[in-house]
Amino acid sequence: MTGEPRKQADARLAGRLAELEALDARETYRSLLRALKAENADAFTRASRYYEEHVVPRLLTEPDPVDAWIDYGRMIGELAGTGRMLVIDESGRSQRYRPPLAPQQMVMFVPDDARVGSFAAIQPAALSAAQRATLSLLVEGRLSL
Repeated sequence: MTGEPRKQADARLAGRLAELEALDARETYRSLLRALKAENADAFTRASRYYEEHVVPRLLTEPDPVDAWIDYGRMIGELAGTGRMLVIDESGRSQRYRPPLAPQQMVMFVPDDARVGSFAAIQPAALSAAQRATLSLLVEGRLSL
């Protein structure tokens, strides 16, 4: 699916992210997909097909397009290894992601295997100190800010 439906899906997602005051993680997903393409062309093809056949239609039709976006992030993450999507609140507490997403919540893919990278699927534009520390530790591997 290309063209107008994809543009509408992108616009709908961007609008919802703006409502949540969340950053756009499309570049993060693209980076993950580039790495996947280099390491496993078949998995990259599956992820690309899944986006066109499942994610774009869901972005257009679901009440909250962010749910489709988070699910796609989980799918991409699990192509590298099993894991789960966790929501990190402003205090730094985590729990499994369950819709709906509230403002100021961060959603991260956290793999079961520490050799597979974590990433933020949804990140508030203004992170709390605890969320910043979580990103620093799980994504960047730093123990201090």
